Amino acid sequence: MTKKIRVGIVGYGQLGKGVERELQNQQDFQLIAIFTRREPKQITRQFSETRLERFEDISKYQKGIDVMILCGNSKKDLWEQTVHVHKWFPTVDSFDVHEDIPTYFEKVKKSALRARTLSTISIGWDPGLFSLHRMLGEALFPEGEIFSFWGKGYSQGHSAAVRRIPGVRDAVQYTLPSKGAIEQIRRGEKITVAQQDFHKRVCYVALEAGVDKHEIERAIKTMPHYFAPYETIVHFVSQTTLQKNHQSLSHGGHVFARSEDGTFLELTLAANSNPTFTATVLIAYARATFRMYQLGEKGARTIFDIPPKLLAIDTNEMLRKRLL
Repeated sequence: MTKKIRVGIVGYGQLGKGVERELQNQQDFQLIAIFTRREPKQITRQFSETRLERFEDISKYQKGIDVMILCGNSKKDLWEQTVHVHKWFPTVDSFDVHEDIPTYFEKVKKSALRARTLSTISIGWDPGLFSLHRMLGEALFPEGEIFSFWGKGYSQGHSAAVRRIPGVRDAVQYTLPSKGAIEQIRRGEKITVAQQDFHKRVCYVALEAGVDKHEIERAIKTMPHYFAPYETIVHFVSQTTLQKNHQSLSHGGHVFARSEDGTFLELTLAANSNPTFTATVLIAYARATFRMYQLGEKGARTIFDIPPKLLAIDTNEMLRKRLL
């Protein structure tokens, strides 16, 4: 049997736990350790055999791990963690602040080249798989239109961004797409819904005691890249209500590529669990990142740079026979 890819996980929130869980289904991976900034002894593990280590001790595993999957928050964690971790390991992450990706990419690229390693960034379903579909749509329909919709569902990144506001105890954010705009696209009609009205964002927030609700609401609605300029509704609820009524992690969305004559390609995602599906994408691209690094590639890559065949466990011969 081919030697397994030894993998590590950085971060043990919803996404990190999703990666840990999904690695159980991957025959060519071996999970070596999960690294956390929290006290490992105080964390409840999903699987008793999982090794939890301090983030500060990550360099000790340089010879024992082949690729690291980074599961930190895009707003702050990944800016610092990626350039630190890839001093010793090739990495893959799901950085998802679309507007900041060019800047993040350049920072990671320069650092990875200095470290002579490889980092694949912004891997998930959007950015990620949806980005690939948008690129394909533009290539096929250069005079056409591309439309992206997210939801209805739970957003990991936006929820995490709200939770990072001082005074917020816990929060969940749902993204709701405009059904009217989606139906207009499918019917081949001209879009009459303004771009900023394609989505509505709804937040359920539990606060710490003594916090000014108005200040928290203002901080949410004016947060660049996340909530401004979308219509945003904020509901303040108790922690008990949040835990009782807002535990669903489902999410999804659509990307449409529409030609001038009305032909359109539609990619639709309906994920029962946003973290779990994102985890499956990260694992596939961790496989590809490891293979590219083994071939001597260095620097930074995005989903546009990676041949699809590197994602698969099967050989090229088997892929041609089964899927072509």
